[in-house]
Amino acid sequence: MEEKAINYNQRVLSLRQLRTLLRKRRTALVPEALADYMRHQIPEIHTPDGYEIVRILNDLIGKAREEFNAAGILPVKQVGRKKKAPTPKQRLTARERNHVTDFSALLTWTSTAIFFLSLSPGHDPVEQEETKRSAIDLAREGVAWSELGEDVPQRCIAMMTLALHLESIQNAFDEAEQLYRTALELLEGVEKERGAHKVRLYIHYCLGAMLELKGDFSRAADVLQRGQELVATNATATERGLRVGFLALLSAVNRKQGNYALALDYGHQALRWSDSDFDPVAHCKLLQALGLLYEDIEYLEEGLKFLLEAINILEAYGLTRSGIWVYVTTAQQYLKTGDISRGHEILDRAEVILGYNSTYFPTIPDRYLLSFRTIRAHLLITEEEYSRALTILNWIIDNAHELHHDHTEVVACALAATACGSMGEPQRACEYLERAISTSATSSRLHQLRLRLNLATWRKESGELDAAAALLNEIKPELREDHRYYVQLLRLQATLSEKQGDLEDALQLERKASEIERDLLENSRERSIRYARIQAEMSVLEQMVEREKEEKGRLEHELTEMILKLGAKDRLIDEAITLLRTELANSGGGQRELPNERRNSTGIYSILSILQQGEKGSSSSLSYLNTAGDGFLRQLRTSFPNLTTSQERLCSLLHSGLNAGEICTLLGIGSEALKARRKRLRKVFKLKRGESLERFIAAIEKDS
Repeated sequence: MEEKAINYNQRVLSLRQLRTLLRKRRTALVPEALADYMRHQIPEIHTPDGYEIVRILNDLIGKAREEFNAAGILPVKQVGRKKKAPTPKQRLTARERNHVTDFSALLTWTSTAIFFLSLSPGHDPVEQEETKRSAIDLAREGVAWSELGEDVPQRCIAMMTLALHLESIQNAFDEAEQLYRTALELLEGVEKERGAHKVRLYIHYCLGAMLELKGDFSRAADVLQRGQELVATNATATERGLRVGFLALLSAVNRKQGNYALALDYGHQALRWSDSDFDPVAHCKLLQALGLLYEDIEYLEEGLKFLLEAINILEAYGLTRSGIWVYVTTAQQYLKTGDISRGHEILDRAEVILGYNSTYFPTIPDRYLLSFRTIRAHLLITEEEYSRALTILNWIIDNAHELHHDHTEVVACALAATACGSMGEPQRACEYLERAISTSATSSRLHQLRLRLNLATWRKESGELDAAAALLNEIKPELREDHRYYVQLLRLQATLSEKQGDLEDALQLERKASEIERDLLENSRERSIRYARIQAEMSVLEQMVEREKEEKGRLEHELTEMILKLGAKDRLIDEAITLLRTELANSGGGQRELPNERRNSTGIYSILSILQQGEKGSSSSLSYLNTAGDGFLRQLRTSFPNLTTSQERLCSLLHSGLNAGEICTLLGIGSEALKARRKRLRKVFKLKRGESLERFIAAIEKDS
């Protein structure tokens, strides 16, 4: 549980530390170090340092291969086409298997590093494809070596890495899914092996993400829901971070299905579990997703709050390069709200982070610069700075074409058409749109239809009425389902009919467009009311939860004070009993008692009997603490059913925030006895030296 207290900067190696580690050939430590480095500092891999890291890793791989070859240790799949029984040299010792497992991990993480290098700017497309293929080849080799090492978790990690490369590089979703499923089958029954549970969670997450990317939303939701249920109540901070990932992906699945209420619910659940101190990059990605979700339901200002919070966190941690896409999303949001000056400001900040300036137009730009300049051109078009926008857009179009960034080229051509059309050059706008359509093979069908609709608009403006009408008739059947663009199409057809003298047809088309538009406005109003109600309900629920926490804290504080007062009274009763017993012992003195003295002694004995009866019931005050946190106790008993009653009571006292002296008073024990009880409790919870018992118990309360 102490893992949560270790913040981001303490967990993640710096680039300098990682490079030193690799140069020292500390092979066994490479996988974990490289994993954390690449997870949190991916943009840095696109630098000369990144190339140096890969070169060192390849040197390590080459030397290890030579050593294994000399020892006759080869993965079975590399021995020949047909599987052969292991030779005597391949009956490995436990130490040799450990070395093989380490080598598999080295191959796996090196393939990941190479994969990220393939995305770096300035790569020639042919060279880029070769780099991606080498990443897949290394990942396959990592799988082969992991089978020889007989380490199931590492074998599953290698298969998961290969699957990630296949789906990202080759869109080989079927083979990737088969690898994920096989890995999950292998993990059945090996729960006790080191790291097996965490690997299972990662595979569920990756499989769910792949199904979501494919658009198989129902199966994605099932996989993600199962993965979330696998996160234990007493999970580590890393596993709780995966729960955030499951919830965030469930939010994305429902967002793509149009279930915005459920998407908001999952998104805010994820936000409550997320910890910006433990993983600020993942936390900011979640904030970015919520910003986009609020954009979808037309709450742009609310979405901007989440995006700006993400930017503040990234800048506080010095992780702006890792979260540079948040700046892109924020600039787009400002564009939609019409706050053009703030959009320019955000882009300026992002370009400074990456070392760009407004006059920087390299021959081979990276994808960040293409995205920034595309949004910049859009902002300039909104400001009617058409010439400046076209200068940028023509540069984007040329470079996107050279780098085979088809989507960027299509978007830039569409924006250039808007600029030309606004400048009164419809023929030139048509030329840009024709180029966009010819390059839009990888775009969605709706995007392709919108391009053709815009082309028809500018054909009409350039006087090509027949060509415009033919184009509209071609796309009309497919656009019927999207009412927003169908209204635009009907109005365009009405204008064409009017220009051709068919006023009756123009009137009918205009009436039909108006009816659909009226329905759209009504639906939009109802949707706005519905989302406003959802937002209000969520706000009320959050306020109620906060008030309940405050009330619970106040009651527990008052209860603790009362119990301490009862403890003080118990001590006074003990002192009174001791004094009375002493007085009785002294009053006897071995002499014969007089009648009056006998009556006094009888009264004292009666008082003593009453006090002793009260002493027997004094422990009942502790029962209040057992009910003060019923939710906590239920969670405690569910997670640790073997605790004794006294151990549960001690957990309740620690959970209430009492100090050692107060606990000793309530339990009626000394400080040494309390230390012994704490030691036994730590043993039950399997806490290591240095891990805090109080923090562990507080985490149980959080899970409840």
